[in-house]
Amino acid sequence: SREEKYYPEDFDPALLLQEISPSLASGWKGKTTLEITPYLKARGDKEKTHRILDNGIRNALQAMGEEGVLRISVRPEGRWVKIQIEDTGPGIPQEEIPRLFTPFHTTKTDGTGLGLAYSKKAVEGMGGRIELDNRGDQAGAVLKIFLPKIQEG
Repeated sequence: SREEKYYPEDFDPALLLQEISPSLASGWKGKTTLEITPYLKARGDKEKTHRILDNGIRNALQAMGEEGVLRISVRPEGRWVKIQIEDTGPGIPQEEIPRLFTPFHTTKTDGTGLGLAYSKKAVEGMGGRIELDNRGDQAGAVLKIFLPKIQEG
């Protein structure tokens, strides 16, 4: 695959989410909660981060179907800005988890298997990391995106 170009800048992921989530969740009958630590700055490619968040939210909404709870949070965690997208869908079969970021691997009937593979490559290209797992004690999945945090001042 061709080499991706990155255009790193400092940006507030919360503002990006406030642009994306209303349009994606419009027409969806479930509940959306946004928990945000204000004035956090991450370092990364804003356009690629937009695509990653868009993909993560779409996946969560598709997993839940007509209703459920979509929880999105942005908070500092050590030297990272952690963006978390959590859903109350059925969760991910345990045997699928190791393969989720493999290109062309999909658990959806209409999926390309490229969304998460792209997200992983892009996040790592920005010096971050991405994790996807089940919620643990409850049904649903959690996508965690860690981007380098900019220290203010």
